[in-house]
Amino acid sequence: MNPKMALFTIAFLPQFVDGAASLPVWLQFLLLGLFVNFCFFAADIVAIILADRILAAQGPLARLAAGAAVIALVHGAVHFSGLLQSATERIQRENV
Repeated sequence: MNPKMALFTIAFLPQFVDGAASLPVWLQFLLLGLFVNFCFFAADIVAIILADRILAAQGPLARLAAGAAVIALVHGAVHFSGLLQSATERIQRENV
């Protein structure tokens, strides 16, 4: 496991856990962790398929480098959209 990702997860997920909810806190963390991992897995699959289709005519070394770039871009987009959604929800909660 990537230690930076572990620290990010530990710092990011608690804001979405509600101690007063009907589910226990440990189960909320487990479900959020599974959801986050599923989202990243889906983003990886989409990036791999897109990279393969875009770079089908290029050589193996160019495909590897470009594929890594596409995966990095998709991951960045997923992280940014999640942070944007989180910030939007927080602003909406504060304005209520």
